[in-house]
Amino acid sequence: MKNVGYPARELLQMKTPLLILLLASAAIALPGCTPPKPEPKTTASAPNEIVTITLSGSGGGSQILKSIGKPFASDRPQIRLDFLSGSRALGGSGLRMYQGLREGALDIGIALSPDISRERAEELELLTIAEDPLTFVVDPKLPIEQLTLQQLQDIFAGRITSWQEVGGPDAAIVVLVRQEDEGSTTILRQVVFGEIPFAESATLLNKAEDMRKAVTDIPNSIGYMSYGDFVINQVKAKAIAVDGASPADYAQGKYPIPPRILAISYSPSNLPKVSSYINYLKSDRARELLQENGLKPID
Repeated sequence: MKNVGYPARELLQMKTPLLILLLASAAIALPGCTPPKPEPKTTASAPNEIVTITLSGSGGGSQILKSIGKPFASDRPQIRLDFLSGSRALGGSGLRMYQGLREGALDIGIALSPDISRERAEELELLTIAEDPLTFVVDPKLPIEQLTLQQLQDIFAGRITSWQEVGGPDAAIVVLVRQEDEGSTTILRQVVFGEIPFAESATLLNKAEDMRKAVTDIPNSIGYMSYGDFVINQVKAKAIAVDGASPADYAQGKYPIPPRILAISYSPSNLPKVSSYINYLKSDRARELLQENGLKPID
């Protein structure tokens, strides 16, 4: 092997760059010489995600559930109950509501009906919550405290037209009614009105809120409504006794008019989302609030 020699000066010039490179590499490898890494940016933790449960159906039933659901909303701020109304509502307890439940557009359907066989027939889970008695209500200024079933039938048929005929003032009776296919009218047709048509002068009201307002504002009026709705909304009208029994006595079995059933429906696949609300509706606290608002909880 041939050994080629270099002058010392040239050898030094050749080694200098190599030496610098080696020293730099060693500095990088030493822990104490590692350049500091930038501190990661800290961000506030995201708040708990809000879960929205959508409900739609009976207007009267929605009023009841809103009232008794206040403790649930307070204890579980991460769950929002969204009661659809107006143009957002998916029907009363009809086809649109069931379709919405099956398609996932709605989480819970609300029924307040004398007959929930339709709800039982749907391929949905059903929870019956309470019995809601009906009450006849009159203008609060009238000195009328009670009427008989026969007197009520005669008033709504137009055979009795003056309050004087039933112990009141000499004033024309203003009759307020709901639609024929509405749940309260259906019940009262069975036990009070029969098949006799309403008086021709009767005023037809399409919504529960319309009845609440009309019977309070229209002098000498009489109408009918959910007793739960009456209590919850603190309606300024007067709830009268029927055949000597008050709607407040319904739970004791003394009231002659049968109730509507408050129930909710939901898809079995949606149970994980709505289970906490379902459990609340079964709780002692919810039952207490139902009783306070004039309803009879269903065991």
